[in-house]
Amino acid sequence: MRKIIAVLIFFISFSLYADTYSGASGSDALIVRAPVWVFVDEAPKLKDDDNKPKFTPPKEALLELSAYVLAGMTYGLEFVYTPSDKKRNVEEYFELKTVFKPSSENIKVTDLKVQYPYCYSWAEYGIPESYAGHFNLWTKNAHKTIKGRGHGDRFDELQGVYDAYTEAVKNAVRQYARTFLKNKPKEIRGAVLIKSPPRLFVESGLFKAELELYIQIDEVIKYTVF
Repeated sequence: MRKIIAVLIFFISFSLYADTYSGASGSDALIVRAPVWVFVDEAPKLKDDDNKPKFTPPKEALLELSAYVLAGMTYGLEFVYTPSDKKRNVEEYFELKTVFKPSSENIKVTDLKVQYPYCYSWAEYGIPESYAGHFNLWTKNAHKTIKGRGHGDRFDELQGVYDAYTEAVKNAVRQYARTFLKNKPKEIRGAVLIKSPPRLFVESGLFKAELELYIQIDEVIKYTVF
């Protein structure tokens, strides 16, 4: 009975932390994995929609999206944020880019399942041993955890997913900045690491993303003259 309980505890704990686990060899010291899905077919084309974004076939889309998600979970995403300021006539600006994107050759797409209109899979990436120490600094140091939601247009295809992720990060950064800054800064620079696999779903023609992130603020530039 004790052996059965121990096995159950093992599998329960594994399912809870399945996004990061140890590999069986030194070359795969740490493996990051995440669920990724894409649409099988392109979004319906409207009558006057000649400028509709190009549809990426499912196989290519899975690899492309997997690389983006795993990059955010492994190496992080750098951001530059300028809050809107009506008094200064400043519009909100947010830029997000991957620090390093893994090659598709180093990404494993497993457990592929087609359930129309979706194509589901798991994506895996073995963190290089030379980078494992830096990754652990992200996850083990006292980085604040933040959360954000964002959306993107389903008709923008894969770009709509990226838009949803970007807005989710922006909203999380903006909300966090308000907790320690009394006055609006001119600019905030930093980085985030996706803490757990992103949640992505479609609702009312929109991709909707929910992210949990670690955040690191590198620089806060204040206005010197009003």
